Amino acid sequence: MQNTELAKLILKARRFRSVSLFLLFANIVSLAVLYFNKISPAFMQDDMTNPAFVQFLSSDSFKQNVALQFDTLQAYNEAPLRHPRPNANLVAIDPTQFGIVLHVDYTLEPQYEASPDGIPRYRYSTRIRVQPAIGTLVAFVGVEIVLIGLLIWGVKSSRDPVQTEYEAAVLRGYFFPEETETADTPAARGALKHLLARFHVYANELQAKPRAGHNPWTINDEYDVQQALCALLRTHFDNVRPEETTPSLAGSSSRVDFLLVNERTGVEAKMMRDSLTDRELGKQLLLDLAQFPSHSHCESLIFLIYDPTHMVRNPVDMRDSVIAAARGFPTEVIFSPPR
Repeated sequence: MQNTELAKLILKARRFRSVSLFLLFANIVSLAVLYFNKISPAFMQDDMTNPAFVQFLSSDSFKQNVALQFDTLQAYNEAPLRHPRPNANLVAIDPTQFGIVLHVDYTLEPQYEASPDGIPRYRYSTRIRVQPAIGTLVAFVGVEIVLIGLLIWGVKSSRDPVQTEYEAAVLRGYFFPEETETADTPAARGALKHLLARFHVYANELQAKPRAGHNPWTINDEYDVQQALCALLRTHFDNVRPEETTPSLAGSSSRVDFLLVNERTGVEAKMMRDSLTDRELGKQLLLDLAQFPSHSHCESLIFLIYDPTHMVRNPVDMRDSVIAAARGFPTEVIFSPPR
């Protein structure tokens, strides 16, 4: 039931993440299209057909600043003796258009036709410059950088390998439950616990006196325990995965020594040694325990403590402490030899 709800939550989160990334990408593209559409006059020909100049002719800025000078010029050309000559140069700037700045330079120059009275008449020659507005350009680039950064972060954060593997395992169990179901899981777990409790018998047989000319198998450290246990488990269970990665916790991830997939049980093996105190062993067990409830294929956990010389002083207290820390998550602590 918990895995079903978790799978539904993962599906909702994936849909939300996909929609969010799509909308973020759409915003990046639409903002770029809108901006370049607004500043497109800056890339067009600088003449009177430029849309920015056409818009400027109908603006209040043109009427208030430029049209008056044209009226003065027209009055002068009609009666030069009664009206003053207009300004020789006139610069008009229109900063009101979004994303661009329009510069219009008017230069006073004589008309080509000769006047009857010999007094020269004038006209304004026009030079147009359309440039992107620096402030708007900086703001656009800044917003695009932020949005692209968020998009990259969103894509990368959704590709964490441990998280992806974990979610995939949960979804496999949700969509294909028959692949993880077993006919008699409780009985299989009972057989597993019995097997682990008698691990010392198996280890003793491996280390028994060999035939002449053969080197004995020795168990000197935890790695040797794991190697021997792997062989033992695979003779009794079909799908045993050694060193199965658990999901990350606080930025780190650990490995369970063995995962029995069909039995949905994790097995973690420890071996007591002179340098390992009861307190340090307890810390290791609690740290490992914190990883397992989030493992999609692990519905129970068994710790095997191989303690051939009975170095653990209070196995009952250690077992009770670990089970209490599990907070309801099915957990067993098995000592071999049994204690």
